[in-house]
Amino acid sequence: MEAEYAKMPRDLNRNQYLKRINEIIVNVKMQKTEIKGILDEIREIQADTEKVVLGIKKIDTDVEEFIFNEAKKDKVASGIYKEIIGLKEKFDRLVVNIQEQNKIKNGIREVETKLEDFRIKYKNMEEINKLENDLNSIKNENLNLKRQMG
Repeated sequence: MEAEYAKMPRDLNRNQYLKRINEIIVNVKMQKTEIKGILDEIREIQADTEKVVLGIKKIDTDVEEFIFNEAKKDKVASGIYKEIIGLKEKFDRLVVNIQEQNKIKNGIREVETKLEDFRIKYKNMEEINKLENDLNSIKNENLNLKRQMG
């Protein structure tokens, strides 16, 4: 430590350092405030989304129950009920596929962020190439999933 201290330039103005440190502190506090606001908005949107989803599930259950009861009495309603069940199964598969795609996209973003951090932090291309290979494999998975969805 003493060697590092001895190497430090003596002509730098302490006030400039303090001013810069204070600027950084102010920026961090503003960012924390912005992040808190964004998180509050996200929570509010999630709560609203949950209310809508619950309402839709209730309506879906009521409609399915109504058609099921009608299907007991009528052959046409029975056919409609079977089609509705088929559509629901296809919709559920679609939702699962979209969720998987979103997970893959998040993985891609994470790897891209790490890659950029590594580019800045390291000059060793071996580590960067490894991350690029990981990113390409995730992208290939995403393409394969899209092809499967048709």
